[in-house]
Amino acid sequence: HEDVHPITFFVKEKASFIAGCGAMLEDISTPGSANYGNQYKFEDMKQFADEENFEAVRQFAIKQFGADRVEVSPNMDMVSIPDATVKEVERAFHLKLHTFVHTEDKTITLRRPHRDLKLPKSLRHAVHAVSGLSPLPHYRAEQLPMVTTWDAKNVVDSNGFATPQLLWSYYGVNNRTVASSKSKNSLFAALGQSFSPSDLSAWQKQFSIKSTPIKKVIGPNNGESCAFNPNGCVEASLDVQQATSTAQSG
Repeated sequence: HEDVHPITFFVKEKASFIAGCGAMLEDISTPGSANYGNQYKFEDMKQFADEENFEAVRQFAIKQFGADRVEVSPNMDMVSIPDATVKEVERAFHLKLHTFVHTEDKTITLRRPHRDLKLPKSLRHAVHAVSGLSPLPHYRAEQLPMVTTWDAKNVVDSNGFATPQLLWSYYGVNNRTVASSKSKNSLFAALGQSFSPSDLSAWQKQFSIKSTPIKKVIGPNNGESCAFNPNGCVEASLDVQQATSTAQSG
């Protein structure tokens, strides 16, 4: 049995899309603009794919891991090898993966390379990033901001966890009510994760936050999977929780 280290290539879209993406998002999210509210559907995104970039990444993956093991996304923006082994990844990218084990739960492991990822020249123009091959952060505890004007008992529990109230205080978010019915808050997910609606409700109840459910989901989302695969949901769920706690329904 060989250790598995799944990887996903995030393929660069057309240069024109990357350059104009900010303006496009502004156009559909600003009340009063001509295209306000005309959100793109999941299948609409394929028009922005760069087929040459996608093919370059796909061919590299096939060469390194075999055609029958390469999975591609419908919109040609991701190429994945879910059963890639540690040895194969190390060979393909000429690096060494180190294993980190959770101090409390030894079943939780994390692998990261010994140096920054250096893509082959044939891929540098075509790839945003490769999952599972980013370096670990180098922050020390004293570098992280933990300053608040609130009573610490109200914002940090006995284990030192940050609450929404702590973040509101630190960043000066004093008005958290969405006053206009025309305003919308949208989150874009690019990691293939799902969020859990039930966990969102539990979060809002735990921190006494007004119930603000997600009204519309564009694209695939399997909230039930979060119960048995929390690592496939944790970042997406937390993003949704923090967004809805900061911008609450009026």
